[in-house]
Amino acid sequence: MHDTTLTEATITEVLLDGRYRLRDVIGRGGMATVYRAEDALLERTVAIKMFRPQDDAVSSADRAHVEKAALASLDHTSLVTLFDSQLAPGRAQYLVMEYVDGPTLATRLLSGPLSARETARLARQLADGLDAVHASGLIHRDVKPANVLLKRPRREGSLSTAMLADFGIACAIGASRLTSPGIVLGTVTYMSPEQLRGAELTPAVDVYALGLVLIEALTGRPGYASGTSIESALVRLTVPPTIAGEVDGRWRSLLERMTAFDPADRPTAVEVREEAERLEALDAAATTVLPVELVVPPRVASAATTGRRAIRRRTAARRLRTRVVAVVAGACALVAVVGGTAAAALPASSSLHRIAAAIAAREVVAPEPDAGIPPDPVVESIVSDDSPSVVPVTAPVSPTGGTGNTGPSHPDRGKEPSHAHEPGGRDSKG
Repeated sequence: MHDTTLTEATITEVLLDGRYRLRDVIGRGGMATVYRAEDALLERTVAIKMFRPQDDAVSSADRAHVEKAALASLDHTSLVTLFDSQLAPGRAQYLVMEYVDGPTLATRLLSGPLSARETARLARQLADGLDAVHASGLIHRDVKPANVLLKRPRREGSLSTAMLADFGIACAIGASRLTSPGIVLGTVTYMSPEQLRGAELTPAVDVYALGLVLIEALTGRPGYASGTSIESALVRLTVPPTIAGEVDGRWRSLLERMTAFDPADRPTAVEVREEAERLEALDAAATTVLPVELVVPPRVASAATTGRRAIRRRTAARRLRTRVVAVVAGACALVAVVGGTAAAALPASSSLHRIAAAIAAREVVAPEPDAGIPPDPVVESIVSDDSPSVVPVTAPVSPTGGTGNTGPSHPDRGKEPSHAHEPGGRDSKG
């Protein structure tokens, strides 16, 4: 006969059933100890719940089988997953479950309350998980911060996922509870009034406990002071839980209904999830930053329209300049043929006379910028070059046949200063 008793000092040194190597303790309850372990076969980290020998061996074994059956029948993102089990008598009994990398809600609340958005997300996920539990015909019976695991997000900046664990005292809806007469199972601080009275249990007990968990998560303070005395238990039968004054109306209404004395007055897990979704959406809408294009002043939008018109005008101007350059190119060819005497030989009123005279004088004249439009960068690159430039055919001509401007050539002559990028400049108007 093998000795089935393994102490916590030696159990981490063995390979359990030739497959699991137990590491550190991550949780401890009245019936079992939970270890982080390595699955040597699948090479993954798991959580193993080792059941300790109890005086009431039959009751302990029954609860272990109930938890196994509950976890095996459930598949939900907010409930831990069962991978393996060994509950045969005469050997170490354990359950192998999903390892959740993150703290319990109880540990997290030591740092302060959650935000309204985090609490709404927590409520939605746990209520959805409880709905799956209740739909399978079970009652968890021990919803509390220590049994809520916060799975760390995969992406930085995301929120954690709440998962409900420890179905050790779960029971079937309408079935006899696995307790001796006069014994109530659960954590007193989160027990419903009907649990304390020993009345028949329904899924409403989980909704009540979840309401107390949400009060604590939202405010950082439990709805009832911790205590195991008869007086503290009686208070829960006659006095509603304390909800801090800073809790807003919609949250207060939901929490008061969840912790109503009469189970019939409490919402179902589905209704809690739906209300939590609305609260989460309202909080997200209140903190959403509008896209930039939705808050652009009308003046800026008008400026954008003006810019499009300016582009069209510049395109037309380029086409006109292209035609002018073609005409001047022909004049240049003529000048090359007849030499420097061409200007004198042509009639004074001739357009070619003016062009030839301008070319002979090497005058540089920039086109007048369009009013209210930034100078065309292509035009600027032409008129600022030191090489000879062409002058429009409308350049003024002096009575003697020369151009009106006889001073030294200057690249910027004829240009107006640009105010397009100055505050209050011509182009800054809508």
